[in-house]
Amino acid sequence: MKVLLLLATLAFLSEGHCLHCYLYMVNDHEVQPSTDQPPSTLCPEDYTHCATVAWSTKLSTGDHVRHQEGFCATSSVCSQLCSKILADSELKSLQCQQQCCSKNGCNKFHSLGIMPGM
Repeated sequence: MKVLLLLATLAFLSEGHCLHCYLYMVNDHEVQPSTDQPPSTLCPEDYTHCATVAWSTKLSTGDHVRHQEGFCATSSVCSQLCSKILADSELKSLQCQQQCCSKNGCNKFHSLGIMPGM
């Protein structure tokens, strides 16, 4: 009986370490994105952060497009988000903002240009 109680407690505690993040990818090229989104998603066990990255690009037509993505991430990915986007010559990024957090659902999409928690 004690073994079952111990196993149940360990299962409960390990479940508590799993992070839920919002997964989305939006841009304002064709239409203004909706703020409706599905519930947060359970991240893989080794992903410890919810990430949001927002950047703008300039199209060959001269139009500026804003992008924003939310996803599960590791701390090493979080530290490199904008540097990788700005270095990508195909994206032609003009500016980039990143935010990583470690609380459930902390990267919810509100609108383009507004980072979660701001």
